[in-house]
Amino acid sequence: MKTDFTSRRKARTVLAFVLYLCIIMCALCVEFVSVTANPKTFAKEFTNSVYVENMRCDIARYTKDLCQASSVPDNFVDNLITYDNIYKIENAYVSDEFASTREFSSDAYDGLIAQFKENVAKSVDNVIKSNNISVDKSVNDTAVDDFAQNVADYAGKVTQFGYASQVKDFCDLSKTVCSILIAVCGAIGIGVIVSLFKRTSMKYHATRNIAYSLLAAFIMNLIVLAAVAVTKETRQLVIYPTYLVDVFIRWLNDSMCALAIGSGVLGILFVALVCFTWKQKHDINK
Repeated sequence: MKTDFTSRRKARTVLAFVLYLCIIMCALCVEFVSVTANPKTFAKEFTNSVYVENMRCDIARYTKDLCQASSVPDNFVDNLITYDNIYKIENAYVSDEFASTREFSSDAYDGLIAQFKENVAKSVDNVIKSNNISVDKSVNDTAVDDFAQNVADYAGKVTQFGYASQVKDFCDLSKTVCSILIAVCGAIGIGVIVSLFKRTSMKYHATRNIAYSLLAAFIMNLIVLAAVAVTKETRQLVIYPTYLVDVFIRWLNDSMCALAIGSGVLGILFVALVCFTWKQKHDINK
């Protein structure tokens, strides 16, 4: 009798470990695919107000340098290159690349860049006229167009992300892999729970083992969270332009928030199941 009880307890322990693996895999996959590998997360960070303002400053600085090199007053630059203008361009690019909204069509970005170039040309032409800068008509038209084209090209370069296609492939692959893992681990987990209840007449034994599995998953989730936090604080990133580093850091922060929420959910489930197990045992001992 004692040998049989010990054997069943060992079997429940093994099943609880398998259940822990299933729970932590499902939890990490859900957290990963819902935030870390979610295109909407990247879209949110690439349209973040701080990132857009940094891009605006970068484009404005480049334009002022061109003005200085061309002996053109740069007092028009800040009124031309505004936060709203750059945000619209970036938002159109992000919406197209990451399909985050239906607000823009696929060619909206190119249209906004063309409009931006036209606005630059008009502004430079107005500055030349208002300051009575003497320039030959044929030379003026070519020079203004070249100036506007250089600014528009630079704005296009700044507002685009060179690894967008790799990010999209990463998100698509992650979604596929995580969906398979969630389905497999979910099915195995359900089978393990059913098996736990079948292996004991004392139902609180099964719920207690499930609670242990949740506790182990909760602890492992916290360990992953701590590992991400340590990596974020200790790694020195060399990325140009430097404001792309802020995007990466905020992406890690989003991932850490997802892990923290996942840990909270697992912790609440553990506490709830412990209370339920205690109630089951208490009712039996009455």
